[in-house]
Amino acid sequence: MSFELTFLGASGGPVDGTTCAMLVKPCDVSYRDIIENDAHSGNLLCVDAGAGLSLIAEIIYQETTTTSPPTSKVLEYYPDSLAVNEYLQTSRTTPFALLRQMSPFQAAQEVCCKLDYLITHPHLDHVAGMVVNLAGFSMAKPKTIHASQYTVDALQAHIFNGIIWPNMPHYKVLDLQPHPFNTRWRSGIFDITMFELSHGRLSSECDQSPRTTETDHYVSSSFLVTNTTDGASVLIFGDCEGDSVSKTTTNLRIWQHVAPLVVNKLLKGMVLECSNCNGIKENELYGHMVPDHLIAEFKALEAECAKVSGAPQPLSGFNIIINHVKEPVIGGGAEMKNYKETELQDPRRRVLSQLNELNARENLGIKFSIALSGITLVI
Repeated sequence: MSFELTFLGASGGPVDGTTCAMLVKPCDVSYRDIIENDAHSGNLLCVDAGAGLSLIAEIIYQETTTTSPPTSKVLEYYPDSLAVNEYLQTSRTTPFALLRQMSPFQAAQEVCCKLDYLITHPHLDHVAGMVVNLAGFSMAKPKTIHASQYTVDALQAHIFNGIIWPNMPHYKVLDLQPHPFNTRWRSGIFDITMFELSHGRLSSECDQSPRTTETDHYVSSSFLVTNTTDGASVLIFGDCEGDSVSKTTTNLRIWQHVAPLVVNKLLKGMVLECSNCNGIKENELYGHMVPDHLIAEFKALEAECAKVSGAPQPLSGFNIIINHVKEPVIGGGAEMKNYKETELQDPRRRVLSQLNELNARENLGIKFSIALSGITLVI
């Protein structure tokens, strides 16, 4: 079974409104089925929620009012951006085209009412859409958020505290569900396993967030989402850094877990960040990755797969979708004179080019695609 991944937002910032959020559902269930048949309501997840209701409505409008292939507004920011298809090595689809009988906003609200959230970490660019959208839900059907204890504690203490935002859990509009790492739980038709990630080192003098474990790393998460009907899985990462930077084996433990799934073709692909192009100093990455780090991680995954099967090129044809690419921060005025022309060009094009070059050099055979806001990919 394949998955449809609709990217509401895929930017790493600093632009607002299109930061990371993605809808996940099986291909054999339509959004019309999910909206009209309660038996299918457990078929939809939203992983992270930097964007939300307004982006869903925009995508529905685009798909129901035109037969032209969907576009992504972020590509309009740069003069050198490519056509959408040139960022993709997997197929795309228009899953909302069947919702023409509803207004886009009505349909978007119906979709939001049917999903559960998986939140990788509590940074604003991963939760802002959800926080604002909660005003559209009610006590009749509380919205469920699945996350680590670290994330749940931070959301309760620093967002839903009655000051930054109303205490939605207290008013029964929101159900915060903490889960331990490395255990499996069920959400609808999906089995979900959450793994810990390192998203950079904490600054002890300024960080006051509650923590359930002693750590000097900011805790992020990845989710292994498995369709219980056939065992097909997709692995979705929150923000993270390479093991070579964190000086941990956090990512390696994930590769060891999923290597059998890769070898047996049960892991259909993964969504992973690459925030910047190569050349950024490590102390300026703030817990993120560049192409060099990703390729090192995939070589580690390849080695774990080789231990399972011994077959050559175990990652050949494997789908990796890159998200959280940051837009260039250029300041303004005289500051712009210090930037090279290439630094003001489409960062997604540069990241993809660097990944493809390294992929070929290491003979990994991976199929890299770039996540784009408004585009639905099939893996």
